[in-house]
Amino acid sequence: MLAIIQDQFITLFLLPGCIVKDQLEAIIAQLIDQGLLLDEALFEFEKKYILKVLDMNKGNQTRAAKILGIHRNTLTKKLVSYNHHKGR
Repeated sequence: MLAIIQDQFITLFLLPGCIVKDQLEAIIAQLIDQGLLLDEALFEFEKKYILKVLDMNKGNQTRAAKILGIHRNTLTKKLVSYNHHKGR
């Protein structure tokens, strides 16, 4: 097993697929039990994913956008929709 621990966080995509799948299934079950709609779940996942990538790149939007596979302008628009501003 290969895992990188950075700031006390294990990067999940480096863990075996079965562990990630089990964790994801448990999270999905919790969201369904809470009555969260698909649109809300997708929005929250995307927001947390994007903000984590941005944080891992110390706020550098150009690098984060490249890692995410989206244009920097798209990233900026998404950050505005999350009420996330530079310096936060």
